[in-house]
Amino acid sequence: MSTDAVSTRIPIQRKDNWVQVTETVKTFATERMEAHLNLLSTDGDQRKNNALKREVRERIKRILENAVEYSHRNLLVNGEPYEDCKEAPTEQFDEGLDRKLLALQREQVEWSSVIAERRRKAPGQAKDLEDMLENIKESLEWDVDMDEAEAEGEGKEKEGGEEMMLDPERLPPRHEETIETYKKTLINLNEVLSNAPEQVSRAERAKAVRETVMNLPK
Repeated sequence: MSTDAVSTRIPIQRKDNWVQVTETVKTFATERMEAHLNLLSTDGDQRKNNALKREVRERIKRILENAVEYSHRNLLVNGEPYEDCKEAPTEQFDEGLDRKLLALQREQVEWSSVIAERRRKAPGQAKDLEDMLENIKESLEWDVDMDEAEAEGEGKEKEGGEEMMLDPERLPPRHEETIETYKKTLINLNEVLSNAPEQVSRAERAKAVRETVMNLPK
């Protein structure tokens, strides 16, 4: 069969869809025929009237069957000519596939909720982190008096034969604790930066799952 002949056919997804259409047409035509036959005159020979009705019913039935058969030449089922697949078994319900689709849909909904929640919290978390870093920075800065004292004593390495030592009383309050907190903050920031690509990858996978589910045939 030529490509042009196939391309002019009407595409359908499943054979069952077309079978349902043909059955509907047959039922409608039969009901209309019976309605007209019931309007025929009952005068005369009853046997002849009954024979005429049987003849009409048989002819209408053959006409409908031929019309359905001829229509198959103009149909494509999943890209294949109807006559090449009309004897194929009816598609079976795949319970496993249905469960997978439901699981994908649930995962898509869950990821959408997680992403929306993270987007909602992200600005506030970024602001909190910025404030915390600013506080740490301020706590690590020397006061003005200490800077001036260091400037005046610059170039003097020793006094009275002993090395000059920083006065612990001039250090900022809770200096050691602040240093440790700063180190931990840097470690946490490194962990956040290292996990960022994975979070982005998960978000992209969730998006791909959502698009796959949306594009599945109904």
